[in-house]
Amino acid sequence: MEPNAEIAIETPVEPGVARVVPAGRRGPPPRAFSALRHRNFRLFWLGQLVSLSGSWLQVAAMQWLIYRLTGSAFALGWVSFLATLPIVPVSLVGGAIVDRVPKRKLIVGTQVGLMIQALLLALLTFTGLIEVWHIVVLQFMFGVLSAIDMPARQAFVVELVGKDDLQNAIALNSAIFNGARAVGPAIAGVLIATLGEAGAFAVNGFSYIAVIAGLLMMRIQDVAAEREKASLGSKMMEGFRYLLHQQVLVALITLMACIGFFGMTHITLMPVFARDVLGVGAGYYGLLLAAIGIGAVAGALAVATLRPGRRSIWLFAGTMGLAVSLVAFALSSQFVVAFAALIAAGAGFISTQALINTLVQVTVEDRLRGRVMSIYSLMFVGSQQVGALAAGAGAQLVGAQVTVAAGAIVTAVFAIGLFALVPAVRRLT
Repeated sequence: MEPNAEIAIETPVEPGVARVVPAGRRGPPPRAFSALRHRNFRLFWLGQLVSLSGSWLQVAAMQWLIYRLTGSAFALGWVSFLATLPIVPVSLVGGAIVDRVPKRKLIVGTQVGLMIQALLLALLTFTGLIEVWHIVVLQFMFGVLSAIDMPARQAFVVELVGKDDLQNAIALNSAIFNGARAVGPAIAGVLIATLGEAGAFAVNGFSYIAVIAGLLMMRIQDVAAEREKASLGSKMMEGFRYLLHQQVLVALITLMACIGFFGMTHITLMPVFARDVLGVGAGYYGLLLAAIGIGAVAGALAVATLRPGRRSIWLFAGTMGLAVSLVAFALSSQFVVAFAALIAAGAGFISTQALINTLVQVTVEDRLRGRVMSIYSLMFVGSQQVGALAAGAGAQLVGAQVTVAAGAIVTAVFAIGLFALVPAVRRLT
């Protein structure tokens, strides 16, 4: 795991945060990868690199399986929506849990649960017993676990690198998340064509071993951020009260929700675009999803090198770039044009998402980070899932191309209005 032998010394940065200071480094690493100087973050990052590739295998195979079983664009939306209903209540409780329980232990537990879910899905599909209701139940299980896992992982990053390298770490996490999005679906297309969806699900199940191993290998003190006896309910309400008095945080999270609802409909409808609009099969379907990941990696690496002072400009540019690219994708009828448009859309989305994540985390108080990030995760994931339901209905009524183009236009209009009406967002550095 380590290219050079080094001694990691744990030194306190602030209460509840441990920072790893490697000894014996040969000069500073490139700025784009500065967070990787922290040994614990390297373990976390490398483990996620493997695991997330498996996760994107499952996403692609899941969409293809649902469309194969139902033949309905609307089903792509409502199955995802029903399966993620637990995210709303569990996320709110999960944020309070994250602020009270050692994050590493919590993440290990959720990752083991997600591994079991993927292997059960593989078994049912391989035996030919899989039905839509099985998918809903297993995705319900996935939603419960993810509602706790996502805020825990997001809040855990600052404990691994400290605030100085937080933007870089978030951008690098975004790079591997979307690098996996590029690699995973492309492999999924091959696996679906050769071994069926079950092969993709099985590979995802075993990929969780990498991130679990990385977590267990870390040298870090497992300390809960809070030890008070207050109830989870009171902690949840404290997080809400704090957030409602922070105009910038509300604006950023609302923008993320708008992008998730209106600006991500193309993900849900990708099987429709592949098969019905562009007239291609599973292999090319995987490449379309991979294109989003390719662009997103480029966008993430750009954010990783971005210095404070121009974040609001990049945030606006990324949102506009996403909207314009999605209109181009929606209007395309040729695979090459659609592929190029999705690369641009991936870059626009991830630069926006990474900057919002960073700005939220550097603004929020440390003791409330888990709760605020749980609300952020809820809006990020929940908006996409509700948007998936709307996208499926829209595609059924007016077609996939009109649905994606309309969502992109709404995203652009909302962003322009937000930047015009909330001066504090324009002043973000």
